[in-house]
Amino acid sequence: MIKRIVGILGIILGVVGIILAVVLLIGIWVINPTITNGLQGAVRSVNQGLTTTNQVLTTADTRASELRAAIQTRSENLQPLLDRFSGSVGQMRAAVDTTRSAIDVAQEVVGMANSVPLLARSLSDLPQGATFEEAARILDKLSETLVNLEQEAPNLSEAGQEVRDRISSRIEEIEGDVSRLIATVEQTRADLDRTEARIPSLINTISIVVSLIALWFGLAQYCLLLVSRRWLFESKEVVSEAVPPDAS
Repeated sequence: MIKRIVGILGIILGVVGIILAVVLLIGIWVINPTITNGLQGAVRSVNQGLTTTNQVLTTADTRASELRAAIQTRSENLQPLLDRFSGSVGQMRAAVDTTRSAIDVAQEVVGMANSVPLLARSLSDLPQGATFEEAARILDKLSETLVNLEQEAPNLSEAGQEVRDRISSRIEEIEGDVSRLIATVEQTRADLDRTEARIPSLINTISIVVSLIALWFGLAQYCLLLVSRRWLFESKEVVSEAVPPDAS
């Protein structure tokens, strides 16, 4: 009796297990393109943001260089210089905000990828935490320099060479910070480009591994089904032998 019950349960579990294995095997390849496109889309979106950031930073770097050259050139009419100064500082502040937003998004995407051990080990080209820390440090320093530069703006009206040199020195600091930030952004973009290119092969590898596991699981359930079916038939034979034939 017990063998019969175990056989019935085994058949049920075997059938359910085979169905699950088939669903898993088919499902992993059905969602494979969706996962691949989703990951590549996320990385591509971050990269596009960094590309825009790079363009903004390059423009800010050019404006800073032009502004420094204008300040070092003595002029009788300082109003155009003051207007250019105000506009350039505003553009550089916008560049800082844009860069900070892009870096934050990139850090979130990388953080999500690193939270999955298999992805973290496989996507070794992902930007490391030190890259984001360096970018944050440069952005903080750049913001501080811009604040100091704005405080120096009224002193331009004095037109003294010493004042011009001091402001020019601060702008030179900004140029150095922006140049380092551009290099960091370009390196991050290059890392993400390599990561995006590796995503399809990585997802395919994971799909193959999951498929092999599904096949192994399905085969195990099929064996369970065969054994349980044999037990069930054996228990029926035992029962039939135990029942005496009717007397004629």
